[in-house]
Amino acid sequence: MKQQNKRIPWNKGLHIQSNNALVDWRAKGGTNKGKPTPWLVGRKLSEETKNKLRKQKLGRNNPMFGKTGEKSPVWKGELAGYYAIHKWIEAHLQKDGNCKSCEKIYRTHWANYSGNYKRDITDFLELCPTCHSAFDRNREVIL
Repeated sequence: MKQQNKRIPWNKGLHIQSNNALVDWRAKGGTNKGKPTPWLVGRKLSEETKNKLRKQKLGRNNPMFGKTGEKSPVWKGELAGYYAIHKWIEAHLQKDGNCKSCEKIYRTHWANYSGNYKRDITDFLELCPTCHSAFDRNREVIL
């Protein structure tokens, strides 16, 4: 049989000063769903503190400094989605505003040639919206 400890904790019977907003928040379920926590609402930071916080994350002090592209910890490579691939193409290819199908000089889109979204510059065509929608339906380009 295990012997019980007869020591009395040093804080037995003492009550700490609690934040009533925190207690109320926990009683209501304790979720803020994107809203600021109630005990921080209305708190103001001094300009000195704001500048200090800004300075901590500027330039080389930022832990993500220089980590772009494949060096980034969130790089997905070939597993990147539709939006990410289009952003990558926009960063690596320059639009000239000429549709490659009808030769109209108009607003253009990047159309994926193969239908498989991969990081390949040659897999994208610059097409006007009309030709792009026709291409997406038929997968044929009239060049």
